[in-house]
Amino acid sequence: MSIFLPSSPSPGKYPFLLLSFVLFTSACATSKRLKGTEQAYIKTELYFGQSIPNGGNVTSKDWENFVNLTVMPLLREGITVLEAQGRWKDTESGEIIKEDSKVLVFIHQGTEQYISIITQIINLYKQKFSQQAVLRLDYHVAAEF
Repeated sequence: MSIFLPSSPSPGKYPFLLLSFVLFTSACATSKRLKGTEQAYIKTELYFGQSIPNGGNVTSKDWENFVNLTVMPLLREGITVLEAQGRWKDTESGEIIKEDSKVLVFIHQGTEQYISIITQIINLYKQKFSQQAVLRLDYHVAAEF
């Protein structure tokens, strides 16, 4: 699909065209995926490393406390926790590092409130367990309950 824009546009015309194009293509993408009673959601996966940089690991009790006291009050609708094992290359030594991880999976509407909640969870985990990063992946999905 191509859009022809005149060589001497009138002021204010392009924002409307851009907005129209974005809304049109978004609606097309969503409507192709949704079937029956499905609804559009965002699926977020958060990957939490369990190794603490200065030694030790996040214990099962520490993780359960974090989930129960920090995550669940913010994501009351529900979550899934998966066990994982990550591997990554240390940039200084070149060594391949294995690290146990937890993956938190949940779906949401993608509102500013959820974006704020996700950022808060990531920052609290990083602070509490001296982590440099928490990997976050977001997917557009169709779901039915």
